[in-house]
Amino acid sequence: MHSKTWMMSIAGAALLASAASGDVPIVNPSFEEGPAEGAWTRVNAGADSIAGWTVVGGNIDHVGTLWQASHGARSIDLSGDAAGAIAQTIETVPGQEYLLTFALSGNWGGTDTKWLEVSAGPVVRQFGVDTSLNTGSSMHWRDESLAFTADSSQTTLEFRSLTPGYFGPAIDDVRLATVPGPATLLGLAAGVIVSARRRRGR
Repeated sequence: MHSKTWMMSIAGAALLASAASGDVPIVNPSFEEGPAEGAWTRVNAGADSIAGWTVVGGNIDHVGTLWQASHGARSIDLSGDAAGAIAQTIETVPGQEYLLTFALSGNWGGTDTKWLEVSAGPVVRQFGVDTSLNTGSSMHWRDESLAFTADSSQTTLEFRSLTPGYFGPAIDDVRLATVPGPATLLGLAAGVIVSARRRRGR
């Protein structure tokens, strides 16, 4: 097979693999449903007023007009007047690999770098974000991801501020997708290569 055809086959397999990844439903993924009126509304530990999510530590701010959201009109500052945390439990398939993706930014007050801890089942990872250039109209949102393999039929997704005080990391637009396993990827690649050979034969 010519190198050009081979590259096209690999590219096709990658596209098919991407298409095979399934979106997993998350309730209120952009935090649009909740109590925020005006700039922001503080939500304390134990509250479930943000649909689908529970505040599981400290308190958080459900942000409205204070700054521009990454998606929709609402987002979360994970530090209210103390470091807070928010979580949602979803249905998962044990042994299935998933990719959790979310938009990350932060409140520009206080220290420049804000830190948070993200956990998805057995996997825990910390993220830092520089907020020194952020303003209400320019939050410099960026996507971050965390891969994990479910070890239970239910998995809790948790976002926890590691920044004390009033100005914390901000999150928005939470997404979850399944990741095809190696056997699926090999099958997709083989199918694309066979198809490319047939087209070349014609």
